[in-house]
Amino acid sequence: MPLSKVLVTGASGFIGKHAFTELHAQGHRALSLVRSGKGDIVVDLSKDMPLIPQIDFVVHCAGKAHSEHASVSEMHNDTVIATQRLLDALDMQHLKGFIFLSSVAVYGLDTGYMIHESATCQPVDAYGKAKFEAESIIMKWCVLHNIPYLILRLPLVVDVDAPGNLSKLRSALKKRMFFTVSGNNPLKSMVYINDLTEFIARQIISSIPKSGVFNLTDQSDCGFNDFVELYARRLHYPRPIKLKSQWVGFLAKLGDMIPFFPFNSKVYRKMNTTLTFDGSAAVQQLGWSPVPVRQYLVSDTKT
Repeated sequence: MPLSKVLVTGASGFIGKHAFTELHAQGHRALSLVRSGKGDIVVDLSKDMPLIPQIDFVVHCAGKAHSEHASVSEMHNDTVIATQRLLDALDMQHLKGFIFLSSVAVYGLDTGYMIHESATCQPVDAYGKAKFEAESIIMKWCVLHNIPYLILRLPLVVDVDAPGNLSKLRSALKKRMFFTVSGNNPLKSMVYINDLTEFIARQIISSIPKSGVFNLTDQSDCGFNDFVELYARRLHYPRPIKLKSQWVGFLAKLGDMIPFFPFNSKVYRKMNTTLTFDGSAAVQQLGWSPVPVRQYLVSDTKT
């Protein structure tokens, strides 16, 4: 007997696929909403309003992935407009809860230590702005309809086959074209995909006892150089090259002058600065108990 009927949007994407699988494993009846391909509901939310059967919970993962090449209009349509259409389609339903997968990009920060949910959000790129606007309309809609909700602001979500920046990192490590900076090991927040999806399933079982906005991190921020080395080891790839800062600075300036060069001052700043987020509220209020990503990377357990 299924515990709840849960709609997972973006169920063909990285987080959505893992969430859908975990919900099934926990005994829920999960329904997949995808833009194209195979799914229980196939619809492009940026263009059409879906027909949704009666459900209990929504796990909203759909939206444009973080990309420097996506236009403002693409991000807005695929995240904000898509979210509004989803909410319009759910308007007459009596939901038990709504979970939205947002991003720490809403803070608009390149550097900082233990950034709390109460920090002012000033997103600077199209992705962060779209996520922040989607957060706002979801919260207003849930409050209006008296529906419990969770807005989960995520840092880097780690797995051996994660897309995005980790996919680029894997490719560079395999080709021995990635390096770290000698003498610096800035801290970065991250979270393991299985911890995230198990947490989502537990919140649904508990009927989302506490509404709000929460950072989710592994509570054990990892040094950037340490992470890259551990990730390479987990993949059985060559250890990354380590360069002195003066050489890295030279390469960054060179990249600033050459279009499409894979390394520049912006990338260097991200590699060279601490950026961490405070996830203690989720621990204290929601029972969040993650595994340190470092522990996952040194484990021999299959993902």
